Amino acid sequence: MNKTNQRGDRKLIRSMNAKLVLDTIRASESISQAELARKTKLSMGTIVRIVHDLRATGLVESIGLGAAAIGRKPTRLRLNPTYRYVMAVDLAPDEIILAVLDLDAHIVAQHRFGLEAGILPEQFIAIVKEQCLSLLKREKIAKRKIAGMGLTVHGAMDLHTGTIIHSKHMNWHHFPLCQMMTQSLGIPAWANTQARAMTLAEQRWGAGVGASDLLMVVVDAGIGMAAIAGGQLCLGGHGMAGEFGQNILLNQTSNQEGRVCLEDVASGMMMVEQAKKIASSGKTSLDFETLNSASLRLALRALFDAAADGDRQARRIVENASRYLGLAIANMINVFDPQRVLLAGYAITESRGILTSKIRQIAIEHVWNIEDRQMLVEPAILGALAPIMGASALAYDHLFSVEGSILAQSVVVPRQKKR
Repeated sequence: MNKTNQRGDRKLIRSMNAKLVLDTIRASESISQAELARKTKLSMGTIVRIVHDLRATGLVESIGLGAAAIGRKPTRLRLNPTYRYVMAVDLAPDEIILAVLDLDAHIVAQHRFGLEAGILPEQFIAIVKEQCLSLLKREKIAKRKIAGMGLTVHGAMDLHTGTIIHSKHMNWHHFPLCQMMTQSLGIPAWANTQARAMTLAEQRWGAGVGASDLLMVVVDAGIGMAAIAGGQLCLGGHGMAGEFGQNILLNQTSNQEGRVCLEDVASGMMMVEQAKKIASSGKTSLDFETLNSASLRLALRALFDAAADGDRQARRIVENASRYLGLAIANMINVFDPQRVLLAGYAITESRGILTSKIRQIAIEHVWNIEDRQMLVEPAILGALAPIMGASALAYDHLFSVEGSILAQSVVVPRQKKR
């Protein structure tokens, strides 16, 4: 093996050890070097060297001395949350939410603004850049302190290139989102579907904590799903796993034009469209002008309020959507056998328990061998924070990986002494 390969191997090993130490520090409120050695099974010499490098860059800081029965009191260490920040962007169908988070996933600043229908991808990039720089200026955070950006989007994505393959709601096709965002802002960017990002957030900070096998279904303008199996996010061979809304319910012709999929009958957008149609006929208490002019969230709220008040037409819309969703989720439970199924999205939150209870009842009635499963079907708990927290998780996962920029700045490979 030549010297270049030897040095490369040493750097890789040191980076892997540094990641192990840093992950252990991140998982603790504070920790000593002796505790790090016990938990990581690394030698004390290795721990001392890695901690020295992490403290030298400012990524890890001392917060004082701990207690000791005998001898010297140990120095307590923790991650320095303001060493760097990440930006998170949630691209919803009718608005954009921006946030700045520290390395402890605390939201430092947040800003949301409306999005015009039919906006072009290039216009989106320019607007996000302007708003991001404005937010950083307002919060007096230097751009150089931003280590990366995570974005969540509606639609199918090529995760390897960060390209939106198709977004039905934005009418974007083959748009290199991450490449253009990185070029525009000068900040590395990573993106994933909103459903996957929200699932990551719920698993780490929400209703999915402790579950290694998890399904999450998001019902808002469309219908998305993400699955975690054995602790790992399921991406699929082409990065397009989770297109739950595209499950075909009926196909009357030999081509796609005649098909009816789950999203066509049970998404939040379609529930509102059905409500508008009924409202225009005057056979319901729902007001067409209110439904037509309101945002999706408010239109759904009006629909569910009418259903709760006993409007027969509104109840029929909600019950039909619940049945389709419950049966489709039962199929997914039979396939994946999750410990938990989480429900999220505008339609779930605005129904205030109506959809969740109906979906749970129908799903459990149709799951095979339910008596032998310990499984929960329940609402997600992060609510409106989930997309932003999930977007930040995308950035953290890349930045704190072995190849990530944060570790790269903290790993020093000593040169071998000449003999």
